[in-house]
Amino acid sequence: MPQQKIIKKSIVELAKQRGRGKTFCPSEAARAVEPGDWRSFMDEVRDAALQLREEGKVDIEQNGEKLTGDTFSGPIRLRLSG
Repeated sequence: MPQQKIIKKSIVELAKQRGRGKTFCPSEAARAVEPGDWRSFMDEVRDAALQLREEGKVDIEQNGEKLTGDTFSGPIRLRLSG
């Protein structure tokens, strides 16, 4: 799916820009893909983040703790894996 590839690329680029150990909000990736209607992309961004985590490219954090499950609720942060 082309849209998913764009979202995943956006997440990885943001993670690399921040560098190791630095996190960012998934909404930043959604805004990079669609600045005007970014909220409608949040579910897709979360799905892409899960895929990227499985690929070993990003980590998903909540309250400073690395998440390992496939389901979560509330605010999360993303960071370059490693």
